[in-house]
Amino acid sequence: MTTIRQRARWIAPIALSLVAVGSIAYATIPDSGSVIHGCYKKPSGALRVIDSSVTSCDKGEVAIEWGQSGPPGIPGTDGAPGVDGLDGVSGYEVVTETLPIPPQPLQGTGTLAAFCPAGKQVIGGGGASVNETGAVYTDDQIRQSYPYQNYRGQTGWAVAFSYVNASVGTFTKLIKAYAICANV
Repeated sequence: MTTIRQRARWIAPIALSLVAVGSIAYATIPDSGSVIHGCYKKPSGALRVIDSSVTSCDKGEVAIEWGQSGPPGIPGTDGAPGVDGLDGVSGYEVVTETLPIPPQPLQGTGTLAAFCPAGKQVIGGGGASVNETGAVYTDDQIRQSYPYQNYRGQTGWAVAFSYVNASVGTFTKLIKAYAICANV
C-alpha cells in the first residue's frame, strides 16, 4: 500500500514538469518585434536564447539580440536607359516568308527575305528548307543568313540558299525565311 508521502514524491516532479512545459509554450521567442534575445558567456563562448520578458542574463553574461531578418538595404540606382534612349523591347513578333522551289531546274540558288512591319526593327531571324507539313530537308543549304534593309528602309532577315531536287514525292519544297521583329 502506498502512502501519501510516496505519492507526493511522484506528483511533485510531474507538476513541476507541467509548469515548465507551460512556461515554454507561452514564451515569446522571438518577441513581438521579431527580435531574438540571448546571453553570451565570454570565457566559455556559451550562448543561450532567452525570453527577455521573463528572464535576464546572469552575472558574467553579455546580453545580445538579433533579428530574424536583417535591416532593409540601401535602395539601388535605376538601370541604364535602353538602346538610343528607349526603354527596352516591345511588340515582339515573328514574320515569315516562303518561296516554293520550282520543279526545274533540279538545282539552283536564290535569296529570300522576310520584312518587319513599318515601325518595327529586325532583332534576329533565320531560314530553312521545308515542305508544306514543316518537315525539314537536309539536302538543301542555307548558305547565308543575315539582317537586311530594303530601299524603303524596312528591316528584315534574308537567307541565301541552294537547292537540289525541287519536288520530293507529293510535297513541294519551300524555302522559308523568318524575321524576329520588335519595337526597340
